[in-house]
Amino acid sequence: MQNRSAVLFAILLCFTASISWGADTEVDETDLVPRMGILYKKFSTEAFTGLVVKYYADGQIKTKSEYKNGLEVKIYEQYYENGQVEFAGTLKDGLRDGLWEFNYENGQLLRKVVYKKNEWEGLVETYRESGQLLSKGAYKIGKEHGVWEHYKESNDLEYRAHYTDGVKDGLWEQYHDNGQLKMLGNWKAGNMDGVWNYYHENGQLKRTVGWNDGKQEGPEETYYENGQLNFKVAWQNDDKEGLEEVYYQNGDVKYKVSYEAGKKYGPEESYYQNGKMTLKSTWIEDHKDGISEEYYENGQLKLREVWANQVKDGLEEIYYVTGQLQHRVTWQGGYKNGTEEKFYANGQPKLTGTWALKTKNGPWAEFRENGQLVLTGVYRGGQKQGRWKEYYPNSQLKNNSMFDKDKKQGLFLAYYRNGKLSMKGNYTADKRSGKWEFHRESGAFDRVEIFDDN
Repeated sequence: MQNRSAVLFAILLCFTASISWGADTEVDETDLVPRMGILYKKFSTEAFTGLVVKYYADGQIKTKSEYKNGLEVKIYEQYYENGQVEFAGTLKDGLRDGLWEFNYENGQLLRKVVYKKNEWEGLVETYRESGQLLSKGAYKIGKEHGVWEHYKESNDLEYRAHYTDGVKDGLWEQYHDNGQLKMLGNWKAGNMDGVWNYYHENGQLKRTVGWNDGKQEGPEETYYENGQLNFKVAWQNDDKEGLEEVYYQNGDVKYKVSYEAGKKYGPEESYYQNGKMTLKSTWIEDHKDGISEEYYENGQLKLREVWANQVKDGLEEIYYVTGQLQHRVTWQGGYKNGTEEKFYANGQPKLTGTWALKTKNGPWAEFRENGQLVLTGVYRGGQKQGRWKEYYPNSQLKNNSMFDKDKKQGLFLAYYRNGKLSMKGNYTADKRSGKWEFHRESGAFDRVEIFDDN
């Protein structure tokens, strides 16, 4: 804090000396006018020399600037509204030049910077509002250059980096909160280069990976905190190449697949920790091909599907963990085609319908878990067509509708749960039309309404 006071005092002394040219007294900026880039006092023909003060709305000083012959030569201080100095420094030929200090609103030093022709030059230190050093490093013509260090709130080093003309270049070190090395690697002209190692907080190697001019190259491995291998694969020119394997913490294989030029090729397998298979499939140029299967942890088949030319093609079946069929449908060229069936866990049908190359086409029915119908009807080209019926859980008919190209058309009947008629009328293009009868739940007549066909 004493050093900061000395700096500000030195700036003030220089400033005081500099206005001994016979400068005008201190003036408010509103008393000055610019003419061709030169500042003059109102109603004066002589370029202004002296101190210009700007104010906040409440009268608090905002900035003090020194002018000589109408040109700004030195910013003395800028203030926060609470009166604290925001920053202070010097100008040369209208550009920032020399030491500048920036402060938090509480007066605590934020940053010390040396300027040279408006560019940061030399050592730069940045502080937290608490006063702790946050970072320090050098600038060269406005760009980071040389060693840079960043610190944690504990004052321990967080990372150390090297720069050349604003580009990461050289060793990079990063540390855990406990002081253990977290990451170590090298940058070359802004790109990761060579072997990079990452570490657990206990010091064990966590990951190692190779780089060549910004592209991954060579083996990549990751490890559990106990040192057991977790993952491994090789890279070639930023593409995975060869066998990729993932392991459980006890060393058992969890997953494996092969790559060629960054694309999955051949068998893919994964396993539960009990050793039973989770899935198996085959890949060609990063696309599934042939039969693909998934399994429950008890070994029971969960899913079987067929792939060809990057899309599903063939029978797909999904099973409950008990082995009971849950869903079955056939695919052709990536679209559902043929019969689709869904089942409840008790084996009762849930849905049965027919598809014709991605559109519903043919009889369609949905059921409750007890086997009772929910609805039934027919699709043509993906649209409801003809008579559709919907049922209550007690199997009583709920409504009876006629459809034409997915729109209600013709006679519509609706019923209460007790089987009594609720309403009766006609639809035209999905709108009620003509005479409609409404009945009470007892069956007694209630009213008639007439609907306009338009």
